Amino acid sequence: SGSIFTKSPLDYEMERSYWLVIEASNQASRPIGSQIEVYVGVVNVNDNAPITEEMLYYASIPENSPANTPIITLVARDDDDD
Repeated sequence: SGSIFTKSPLDYEMERSYWLVIEASNQASRPIGSQIEVYVGVVNVNDNAPITEEMLYYASIPENSPANTPIITLVARDDDDD
């Protein structure tokens, strides 16, 4: 039995999966060994905040505007894949 650990944090946006080849053998004069392939899928987490084109927006609207009148339109980018 054994465990697999990461050396550093994994980032879904950098690498989405890994294929590992795990090999084990004994220390006998005639070693016996085996290997297996392990697939590791990295699960995305929401670790990137959305970024807007401007840091601050000012908007105004007349008090007698009808319902559903658009007030402001802005563009944002979110580096999380999904």
